[in-house]
Amino acid sequence: MTQFRELSNEHLPSGILHPRHCILVIEAGQTILTLLESEPNYANFIIDSLSASEVELRNVHGRYNVVILDVDIHHQNGVSLLRQLRHYRPVLPILVLTASTAIDDKVELLKTGADDCLTKPFASIEFIARIDLLLRRSWSVIPRSLKVGELTLSRTERHVQRNQRSIRLTPREFAILDLLMQNAGQTISKATILREVWNLPPQTPTNIVEVYVNYIRDKVESPEEPKLIRTIRGAGYQLVHAYAG
Repeated sequence: MTQFRELSNEHLPSGILHPRHCILVIEAGQTILTLLESEPNYANFIIDSLSASEVELRNVHGRYNVVILDVDIHHQNGVSLLRQLRHYRPVLPILVLTASTAIDDKVELLKTGADDCLTKPFASIEFIARIDLLLRRSWSVIPRSLKVGELTLSRTERHVQRNQRSIRLTPREFAILDLLMQNAGQTISKATILREVWNLPPQTPTNIVEVYVNYIRDKVESPEEPKLIRTIRGAGYQLVHAYAG
C-alpha cells in the first residue's frame, strides 16, 4: 500500500473542487500506480494500491473518490471483483482498464458496474482526463450533510447539531466525527483515524486519537442524552444511533 500524503489545493486538477481526493488502484503490478505518481497534478493525492487478492470489499470506505480496476475480462475473478465492489459501494465511480477491444466485453463491464472503460494500451493524457471526469462526478454525489439519529453534520457549513443544539468543533474534531458518521455502525480503527485525520502511520506512538475522541464525546454527548460513540476494545470506535454506556 502506498504512503498516505496530504493534498494541497495548489495541486488540484482544473475543475476539481474537493480539497482531499483518494484514489484506490487495484492491479496485478504497479504500472498504473507508477503512472499516477508521475502525474504532477496528482503529486499529493492520497493513492492506495492493492492487488485483487488483498482487497477486502467491506473495508473499502467512503473516503475513496475513484477506483481504478485493472481486470482481465476473460478471467472470472476480475469480473466478480467488479460486481462485488459495485454491490458494496453503489455510487463509487469505477474506471475499468481492459486489454479487450471487443465491444461486447466493454458492454458487459459497464453492465456489471463500471462507470467507464479504457482499453490498454492507452495515452496517459486520456487516462488522466477520464479520472478527472470521474473525480468531478464523485464530488457531485458526496453528501453535503450526514445524519445519524438526532446528530447532523453539514460539510458545506461546517456545522454540527444535535437535538437543535449547535455544537462547535475544531477542524480535527470535525474530521474525526465526519469519518465516524460516514461509516456509522462500522468500527473505525485508531490507525485509520491517525492516517485520515493526521496523515500519520498506524504505528505512531501517540494517544492523540483517544484524547480527541474524548473531546468530541464531551461536546456531542450531554449527560441527559444517549451516548453515540462506542469504544470497541482493541479495535477502535463506532458511532451508533444510541447505546447505554
